Amino acid sequence: MLAGPAPTDREPYPLALGCLKAYADAQAGLKHRVSVALASYPLDPPAPDAVAADLLSRAPDLVGFSCYVWNFEFVSQVAPRIRFLRPGVKVVLGGPHASALPEECLRRGLADFVVRGEGEETFAELLERLACGAAAEDVPGLAWLDRGRPVVNPDRPSLSDLDRLPCPYRAGVLRPDPGYGGYVALETCRGCPHDCAFCTWTQKNRVRFFSAERVLATAKRLVEAAPKAVFFVTDSDFFLRPDRAKAILSGLRRLGRGNSAEWSFECHPSRVDKELARLADWDRFRFAVGVESLAPRTLRLAHRPCDLERLKSRYRLFRRSAPRARIHIQLMLGLPGDTAGVFVRGLDWALSSKPDLVDVFRLQLLPGTLFRRGAADLGIRFDRKPPFKVRSTPLFPERDVERAAYTTFIVSFLWSCPAVRKALAAVLSGRKGRLSWVAACEAIASRLESSGSLSLAEVYRRWLRSDGRQANPITVTWPMEVDRSGQLAVLRAAAGTLRGLGSPAVSGRADAILAEAAGRLFLNAVLEGPDARAALACLGFGPSASERTLVVGWKHGRPMPSFGPGEAVVLLTDSARREVPAVPRPPELAEVDLGMTDGPGRLAAVLGSDLRGFDRVVLVAAASFLARPERVRLFGSLRAGARSSARLLVAEALPGPGRPGLAAMLQDAAEAGWEALAAPVSLETGSALRPGQPGGALLLSLGKAGRGR
Repeated sequence: MLAGPAPTDREPYPLALGCLKAYADAQAGLKHRVSVALASYPLDPPAPDAVAADLLSRAPDLVGFSCYVWNFEFVSQVAPRIRFLRPGVKVVLGGPHASALPEECLRRGLADFVVRGEGEETFAELLERLACGAAAEDVPGLAWLDRGRPVVNPDRPSLSDLDRLPCPYRAGVLRPDPGYGGYVALETCRGCPHDCAFCTWTQKNRVRFFSAERVLATAKRLVEAAPKAVFFVTDSDFFLRPDRAKAILSGLRRLGRGNSAEWSFECHPSRVDKELARLADWDRFRFAVGVESLAPRTLRLAHRPCDLERLKSRYRLFRRSAPRARIHIQLMLGLPGDTAGVFVRGLDWALSSKPDLVDVFRLQLLPGTLFRRGAADLGIRFDRKPPFKVRSTPLFPERDVERAAYTTFIVSFLWSCPAVRKALAAVLSGRKGRLSWVAACEAIASRLESSGSLSLAEVYRRWLRSDGRQANPITVTWPMEVDRSGQLAVLRAAAGTLRGLGSPAVSGRADAILAEAAGRLFLNAVLEGPDARAALACLGFGPSASERTLVVGWKHGRPMPSFGPGEAVVLLTDSARREVPAVPRPPELAEVDLGMTDGPGRLAAVLGSDLRGFDRVVLVAAASFLARPERVRLFGSLRAGARSSARLLVAEALPGPGRPGLAAMLQDAAEAGWEALAAPVSLETGSALRPGQPGGALLLSLGKAGRGR
């Protein structure tokens, strides 16, 4: 029995366990004598007694665990229980954590054997020896106990031909759920050419590759099995062989039809050329760019020296040539050699480089790493329990490390709000001095604290109490951390901080961006409020069993109140703004991306072709998003496609900077052949939701001009 304690109950079995089972199942000497099964358990809530009891209820002869820094504490509670309750059951540990600490694992009584490094051949040979009652003490790559004394056998030579390994996905050992939308791991190579002092990657300085043909065949099987998943390619640097990367990217793009699968890669931009960047330019590709630090001395201490100027220039080429790809920049907090000032300058560079996200990992002194072995000589202080986070270095005192972690939280919190990020970019891009990205985020946080409307320091403390102590990288999504009034307070503080920092045109652009976001929040608030249903009913848009209603709204917004069984939905997204969060309910007609060049025309075409069976149409924050010619065209398409008796409801936020007013909206509708059926209704939000400017929603009830009433 191979058990995989996982971060959540929806996480698939670890790939490592699938590889062990697939290899063992394929061995002629084993398949008729040994049956290998898999089990997966969530770490939250932790229940070591229940897990041990469940595993033993299956009457195994052997239980194996794959150990990582995030699950080792859990395994170290379960494994001794199994050995105590059923002494005859052998316990085997593997994975990077156990491989780095084989003697400690054995000395603590956690296991009978530890499989070190690449495990397929070692584990299969161990099973074969145990199955026939033979001694296993001379198996290469194995650690074991000899009369209570740990013995570590010589390393096993690494596999040279990876293609001869059975693929656990193609063998049917691992089967991702068709509806699963999380991460599924995919290997395209093993090993790493680097010897980074912070990393426990096995087989350093030697890289072996699966053939591109095998990778694409496996990818095809995975996409067919789980068309909604995010497939994480486990390579240490996917761009290590550019020609091979190009072939795989081309193949993955061909597999993209008819599914929404996404692909995530770790990479270094130093090998990027224009052709590789062009192939990477797809909104279903995510690339994590490992920069770690911009200090040459720090990178030398980390055994990660690089040409920083080349890195920056190649990254600019990558970002410019692959605008649709989602690119993350990865930094590390607390590296030996860094100071607080060096870290902040690196964070500023990353934020100004137009990434989709900046991932900041707090250094972990993982067992087996060079930093862990040399911690005393380097003066590194760190937590002695997992996840072994750094506390201080000689140049980075503990108070500065904690302050930098809080600053990173502030930046991540504000960066995850698209409106704040775009407003900051409008004001700060191209500016020299006066206010950096980090300083601007800190100024917004300070303004929030002084206003008394929201304390980011308290949000940070709450986050730490929940799961922030374990979180790595330091990333947070702001709508999940604060309620709507808190979100509006953030928008107000951002507007007040940025106002006047640029030219009138730039400041006006930032104001318009923030006002639009506030307007959407207001609109959602009133449509979910107690007055919304009564107002909709007065306008003839209450729930109906006899009339069919088409609702057009944002994919990331909350849906309107239900209009009855005849309702259908068109969802709007905007890939240009990266505003495509989770779907609140499945679309029955279509999904339209307004960020594409032909987005508005596509919306008009979808509505025009699908309206004939609908009595009512509701536009939620859709009309004001479009430029005036496109808005008039949209209204015209609606009129041409709708039934002669159809009614149109336009639900918009009250006018703000850059938004069309009531008169303009009515004029555009009239130009397309619509007229008001009732006086516009204005709904005000509660006082707790006011961001310092008029707020609320506007409801316009329209019908075809000249139809008679």
